[in-house]
Parts: sequence; C-alpha cells; structure tokens
Amino acid sequence: MRHARGDCSIAKNHRTDVGLVRVSHGFRQLARVISPNQEGLSGRDTFPAMVGRIVGRELLVVEVATPADAEAVAAIYAPYVAETAISFETEPPSVDEFGRRISETLAGFPWLGCRRDGEAMGYAYAHAFATRAAYSWSIETSVYVRNDAHRLGIGRRLYGALLPILVEQGFRRAFAGVTLPNPGSVALHESLGFTPCGVYRNVGWKFGSWWDVGWWQLDLQPTSNSDPTEKPIPFPLLRHDGVGVPTASAASTISSQVSPRSATL
Repeated sequence: MRHARGDCSIAKNHRTDVGLVRVSHGFRQLARVISPNQEGLSGRDTFPAMVGRIVGRELLVVEVATPADAEAVAAIYAPYVAETAISFETEPPSVDEFGRRISETLAGFPWLGCRRDGEAMGYAYAHAFATRAAYSWSIETSVYVRNDAHRLGIGRRLYGALLPILVEQGFRRAFAGVTLPNPGSVALHESLGFTPCGVYRNVGWKFGSWWDVGWWQLDLQPTSNSDPTEKPIPFPLLRHDGVGVPTASAASTISSQVSPRSATL
C-alpha cells in the first residue's frame, strides 16, 4: 500500500490512467488463458494487460508471482520492516515465510510482481479485508516498491493490473491502510480514486513511537441493496477473455474512478 506513479492504457488503445498496457507500443505479450481447473495457476502467467511502458530503454512487465519469487520479495520488503514504520512487522520475514505467504495468497487472490529488464522492482497483492462472511465482497490491497525504484511508475502500474482483476473476481470495495504520515502513498491512492474513510489513532508502537494508520477506500463496482448474485471468484478460477486480458468492462469501471491528479512517487 505504498508508492509510485505513471500512466498507461488498456487493450485496443483506449487510454486510461490506472496502469494498463499501451498496446500501440508493441509490447503485447501473449500468455496462456487462465481457465477454471482443479490445478489452478501453474508456472508464471503474464497478462497482456499487465505489460508496461519503457523506462529509459527497459520494459516494465507485471506478472503473476510464484513462490520462486520469495527471495526477491523478501529483499524488497525487508527495509520497510527494519527501517520504517510503513510495515508494523518488527522482524523481516524469511524467504521460506514469503514463499508460504505467496502460495497462500494465490489460493484466493492475486499476487503480482513488476520487473524491469528481468529484475524485480516491486510487488502488489490483495487479501481478505476480514474473515467474517459479511466482509466477503471487501478486499485489502498492498503494494511495495524497491527502495531505489521510486518515481518510475511501478506502484501505479502494479495497481493498474491488480484493480481490474479484483473487479473481475467480483469484489465491491478495496481498502488500503497507510501508516501516517506517508504523503507519497496517500497521493498514489487518491490519484487512483481511493478516498479517506477513517484513521486508527495511535494503533501501532514501533521505534519508540505510537503511529496512526489511515484507511482509504475505492468503490470497485456499484452496489445496491439487492442480494449479490454470488461471492467473489477465487483467483485461480478467474477466467479471462480469449487473449488473457481483463475485460473492458472491468478496466472501464476502474478508469471511471481515477482522479486526474498524479501521484508524487
């Protein structure tokens, strides 16, 4: 839930600012279509709508993470734990622990990684907002960018891939918690349409201080007082269209939420 900025566009060259691919640049990368099966995801899935823009002469690519990415993820996350209050963990998780977390998350939710010229730059994932049944249509999101990779649009690009997936899964609300102060993260979330919805005051103790956590909310799809037709679809069973791109309706739903203001990181 932290950083970045950027701009991109969805398939068929329709512009949006949420981080989907600009296909007209020719960086369309075909991949197998996820289809409902008992095995779920296997290998590495790279969706065309997640292929990014050129930074310098290098291509940003967003792809579905696997447990094999645990070492890179652990390296990105460790400074947030050891040096900041952005994470409320106090000991950096091990590579094995991150492998477990990635596997556990992918059983129900997306975990995405961003690479630049093959090198891990950041990651984003979603997880249950709360465990009780009535919360089933709400989701919490997080994004982390490598310390030396800010201001490249990585966080925004990760969110631009993550949010349409959550729409397709059937989630209605996305929430992000931000340790305060964190103006970069606040700017990123608000540029994507998240709005502030509350603050937990003095909720975390770290580095000899009490910290507030602010919460931001994004309406992924409209809601009504009628019963939802079904619960969200687990990520391994999510079906994409014939070329693996999140549907235009999902992308346009998110696009309509986006503020024209850019993030600062």
